[in-house]
Amino acid sequence: MGTTLAAAQQLEAQLAAALTAAGSKARASCDPETALQAALSHGGLLIGPPQTTYGATYGSDLATFTVTAATTDAGGYLKAWQRLDDLLDVVAATLDVAGVTPGQLSAPTGGDPLPAFVITLEPIDL
Repeated sequence: MGTTLAAAQQLEAQLAAALTAAGSKARASCDPETALQAALSHGGLLIGPPQTTYGATYGSDLATFTVTAATTDAGGYLKAWQRLDDLLDVVAATLDVAGVTPGQLSAPTGGDPLPAFVITLEPIDL
């Protein structure tokens, strides 16, 4: 298994435990389809492949992951925003967050994109 995939799966496990501890029905996943299905029901966190910088520049291999928090907009814009804030709170309480950008999560098969926050994490050593 690749080093970046193993690191992503570790982040997935940390976020899954944090969601459970928070009493959330949202799911964290490295699999886009799983995260999308979760987003359509209770909210989903998608851990994507990282931007990676290799040791020649910094002395160690660094990976900068993004976590896309997405939810349905059922119930209206403000409800969706609150659900995204709740997901962001779980991520920020669990991992070191560098920044957050509003975004969207789209199904590969089409349809309306879901509201999302793209959460950039601080780089981690691989």
